[in-house]
Amino acid sequence: MQKNVFPLGKSLVMFGPSGCGKTRNASAIATHFGLVDVLDNVNAKNEDVKTIQGELLSRHILVIVRSPEDALAVSRWCTYAKVGSFEAVMQRIAEDQSAAALAAINAMKAPQWLADSALPGKQEQ
Repeated sequence: MQKNVFPLGKSLVMFGPSGCGKTRNASAIATHFGLVDVLDNVNAKNEDVKTIQGELLSRHILVIVRSPEDALAVSRWCTYAKVGSFEAVMQRIAEDQSAAALAAINAMKAPQWLADSALPGKQEQ
């Protein structure tokens, strides 16, 4: 799990089509990136973006919108928010988890007796 991936004052605006899993995975996505809250189903045309702007600046928040246009509208008011598609966000999480797993594997050391017995010509004495 990543913490504080975004610099202070950064939030994430995520967009994607209906039914792709944005809301279903929102809590896990927010936790992974160290975000403290989720604003779901934000419509930049109907929502008071200035109200959202204050929340985005004061806290790390995941904002979920349906279209790239809504994401751009929110990001125009909140230039300190990162914008990404659901697919790109999930790809980033997969990369982070792969890197963490590889680091954990590399950190593990085989016991010396196992390493020695695996070498050709080495036998227990």
